Amino acid sequence: LGEAAAALKPRVDSEIANHLSYMEGAIKGRQFFVGNELTGVVATAPADLTPLGGWPKDKRLVEMCLADKAAGRKAIVFFPQVGDRDPQPRVKALLEEAGMRVEVLRSSVSPMRREQWIIEHEPSFDVLLTNGSLVEMGIDLIWAPSIYVYGIYYSVMKLRQMIRRSFRPEQTEPVVVTFLGYKGTMQETALRLLAKKTRASHQIEGDLGLGLAEHDDDSDDLLMELAREAAIPCQDFTKCV
Repeated sequence: LGEAAAALKPRVDSEIANHLSYMEGAIKGRQFFVGNELTGVVATAPADLTPLGGWPKDKRLVEMCLADKAAGRKAIVFFPQVGDRDPQPRVKALLEEAGMRVEVLRSSVSPMRREQWIIEHEPSFDVLLTNGSLVEMGIDLIWAPSIYVYGIYYSVMKLRQMIRRSFRPEQTEPVVVTFLGYKGTMQETALRLLAKKTRASHQIEGDLGLGLAEHDDDSDDLLMELAREAAIPCQDFTKCV
C-alpha cells in the first residue's frame, strides 16, 4: 500500500477477513461490510442463508471425507477462522449427518495435553476438525493421510508446519493435501499467492514444483493483491476511509 497508506493496513486486513468470511456463509444476525469501496456500508444478515446440505465447499468436503472413509483413510480438517464465525459446528453436523464420526480439538485442551487427547480420541473418529495452529508444533498426525485446508492461512511457514505433521518417517500411506476455496473469488487469488510463496520456500530448500506450488502465478504479495482487488474502484486510498 505504500507508506502514505500504511495507516489503512488494519482496516484493509479487517475488510479482507470480512469478505472472505462472508463467502463461508452469511449467518443470521451477523454484520458484514458490503459495497465496492473500502468505505462500504454495514449490513446485517436477516437470516441464516446456509442452503440445505451446506455451502458448496461443505458439500465437497463431505464427499471427499466419505471417499476417505470408504478407502479406510482418516482425515483432518484445518480451519483458520474459529472465532465468532467458526464454521466447525456446521461442518461437524454435516459430516455426522452423512454418517461419519467427528471430533473437534479445541484450544481449551492445553498444549501439553493435545497429543494425548488425540491418541485417546483417535479410535472413535473418522474426521478431526481443528484450528491448524493447535497442532503445528510437536504433534504427529500420521493417522491422518488426508488433510483438508478449509480456509486461508496467510503464513506459509505455519501452513507447512501443519501439513508436515502427517509427513513423518513412520507414514505408510500417501499423504494428500487438499485446499478448499471458491473459484473466481478472493479465495482463489489468495491460494494462488500462497502457491507462489510456497514455491519460493521450496526453491530455497531445493524442492521444486510440489503440491500447491504447482498453481502459482505472477501475482504480488498476498495481502497486497487482495487489498488491490478490494480497492479496484478507488483511485486514491486516502479517500477510502
